[in-house]
Amino acid sequence: MLNKKSTLLLLCLFPVMAICQINLVPNPSFEELSSKPKKIGELDKASPWISPTAGTAEIFWAGAKSNDIKAPDNSIGFQQPRSGNNYAGAIFYDKKNKNLREYLQVELNGELQKGKVYCLEFYVSIADLSKYSIDMIGGHFSKNKISSTNMEPLNVKPQVQNKPGSLMSDQIHWEIVCGEFLAKGGEKYLTIGNFVDDKQIKVGRMKKPREIKSPQNEYGYYYIDDVSVIEQDANYKCDCYKKSQGLGATKMNMIYSKVSGESEALLKPENLIESKTIFFEENKSDIASASLKELDVIVALLLENANFTLDVIGFAEEAELQTNASVNKLRAEKIADYIEKQGIRRSRINIQTGITPKVVAGKLPEKGIFRKVEFSVSIE
Repeated sequence: MLNKKSTLLLLCLFPVMAICQINLVPNPSFEELSSKPKKIGELDKASPWISPTAGTAEIFWAGAKSNDIKAPDNSIGFQQPRSGNNYAGAIFYDKKNKNLREYLQVELNGELQKGKVYCLEFYVSIADLSKYSIDMIGGHFSKNKISSTNMEPLNVKPQVQNKPGSLMSDQIHWEIVCGEFLAKGGEKYLTIGNFVDDKQIKVGRMKKPREIKSPQNEYGYYYIDDVSVIEQDANYKCDCYKKSQGLGATKMNMIYSKVSGESEALLKPENLIESKTIFFEENKSDIASASLKELDVIVALLLENANFTLDVIGFAEEAELQTNASVNKLRAEKIADYIEKQGIRRSRINIQTGITPKVVAGKLPEKGIFRKVEFSVSIE
């Protein structure tokens, strides 16, 4: 569909009256084309999307004459659009060319408001002829355009990123990248891609589908569709877990995460420790690698403050306790063991178990929110 007019996508629920949530991403599924893309590298034909670096992304669309950019069947694979008729695509990893990256960037329909929590989500599917898959795909929000004259990773940190270690490797379904974040205020641009150095990402080797005869390419190429940025409020929650379970998405190995409501730089050391929460997979007490950074912050603060005594409080869901009555204590012990190994005397660490709140009928908590360890600090 050719249309020069940008639109706002309204997500509406209809109980008694319509409640609409505004998607701040214009042209979220790349349906509106300013002119017909004829070759690779023409992401800008899906205005206002652009390629901000020397690496240029593509638009795949049903009306294309070139097989290089045709949807759903093109020269690097087959994938139906998640919605509409079009989708975008970009190289997020290249084995031969170290740190080669392509990105997608768009100016949002309005600035993000300071102190508001927003939900970013978009969907990716790895192209059939990609030889390699990766884990670190995310989105970065900025006040100004980000650009580069080369194809190296952009030197910015994404506010939302796929779970480290979890490869995005589904060639059949669309996988969701989803997360919530606290806006600093004034963010106007969204950039999507892989922002991490090759040495810091997990890379997987892909199997080529049997029905495809062409050789694989030495990179990780991903299709992208359905991008949204929506403010969270009483009527809309991010709920990435539920969305990951829906049709056309691959189930995530879910560990709950939360957004801090305060700037860590403003917190006292004891309050900063107590603001940390470590979450766990269902029925497990192993510490996720993504949690080690948070634990190292706690260790550093304990080393700096020798008069701090730490209570490590383990929690579990009711269903978990029915299967393993001590899983909450095991979680606390695993955390205590890690902290001790980093140089903190065990005499400064107390292990406790917390009381899991009763679930009120009709008010189910977000899944995973009680699979956690919390902290309390006493000062001598």
